[in-house]
Amino acid sequence: MKSKRIRIGVVGLGRIGWSFHCQTLARHRDFELVAVADTDPARRREAEETFGCAAFARYEQMLERADLEAVVIASPTHLHKDMALSALRRGLHVYLEKPMAATYADAQAIVRAARRRGRVLSVYQPHRAAAYFRQVLQIIRSGRIGTVYHFRRGGFRYVRRDDWQSLRRFGGGMLNNYGAHSLDQALQVTGYDVRRVFCQLRRVASLGDAEDVVKVVYETRKGVLGEVDINQASAISPYELEVYGTRGAVWLEKDRIHCRSFSPADLK
Repeated sequence: MKSKRIRIGVVGLGRIGWSFHCQTLARHRDFELVAVADTDPARRREAEETFGCAAFARYEQMLERADLEAVVIASPTHLHKDMALSALRRGLHVYLEKPMAATYADAQAIVRAARRRGRVLSVYQPHRAAAYFRQVLQIIRSGRIGTVYHFRRGGFRYVRRDDWQSLRRFGGGMLNNYGAHSLDQALQVTGYDVRRVFCQLRRVASLGDAEDVVKVVYETRKGVLGEVDINQASAISPYELEVYGTRGAVWLEKDRIHCRSFSPADLK
């Protein structure tokens, strides 16, 4: 028996909404892209022609479709809370772009609403499913490098960003943007029981008013260190991903995973 395809809509037709969500959903065997919403008339016309779906200027209009079952919210971060709550009130399942919300309080409100309605709520965190990261986790869980005591994740380049993600009023900045990926990976390795945190934000090269340089160091209650560097104003790229364990280390360098370890039995 052929399974029923989930009828889904996408809010926001920017780079991520269009290239990542719409294009994937349009060819996915388990979904039917039936509607999109965006304020740009040209983008709406392009969506109608490309995907054969309905297009709306306002997301509230899209949510009124009786056949809609789920929605992807790929709008700027500061709009996530109101859009997600509206979708949940309509009984829709919600898939949010990262970061989930502009504030912790907003995120909690969305979670509470999803639980009350009994709807599925998820956040788009593709880096946790990346092949290199799954391989790193496999090495760690095998015990090959012993007990992990320090994780580092870095992202370095020089770019003068001037889109909405460089503006604080829209929830921009590198802590929200790239930090959502890097910290997600770090916490999966170190554990989530964080005891203390240091964070420094700085604007160096960005044309907006939000930070483009981020430094985060935290310690879990077990004493494991997590470290994240995001620097969009750097002339060098000193590291990508490093995991230190009591019997070795694993690191990512130019898309290649390296591992060096020793057996306790070999110690004299």
